[in-house]
Amino acid sequence: MSQTTDHDPAAPCSVDVGIDIPSVALMNQTLDFYINGIGFEDLGHIDIDLAHLNIGPVKVQALRFGNSSFKLKHDMRVDRPDAPRAEVPNLTHYATIRVKDIQRTTARLQALEPKPLMLIPPGEASTKQGAKVKFAFFVDPVGTQIEIVEGRPWVGTKNDDVV
Repeated sequence: MSQTTDHDPAAPCSVDVGIDIPSVALMNQTLDFYINGIGFEDLGHIDIDLAHLNIGPVKVQALRFGNSSFKLKHDMRVDRPDAPRAEVPNLTHYATIRVKDIQRTTARLQALEPKPLMLIPPGEASTKQGAKVKFAFFVDPVGTQIEIVEGRPWVGTKNDDVV
């Protein structure tokens, strides 16, 4: 099978993950989770007026971690301050964030208020290919399941240099 790619080699990253935030209060908690808990860099925000699409104004906050980025989007017309923190995560969709020190990252996340839900505490696993990885699963303030990984799970596979 032949693969073609159309990625922009000048782009700082190839994939951005976007998360919809229902309220300003949850936006602040979510920023705290990613910036102070995990260590993302705050790249600032843009305001977009999409009135012609009956959307917005929309605030999009950009965060970077290595060569990856998250965009947190909030439709300023639809602020839902009473939106509950997610208690039941979406277990079929998650984002993986690779870190240098899972214990340090976990400690920073557990120090946040309100404390994020930890689905799986830090543990270690081995792949059949011989890689050892440490991992934990958290839920961010809006319900996104986040896998924190230390190590390279794809070592020894054809994707060794990719992920």
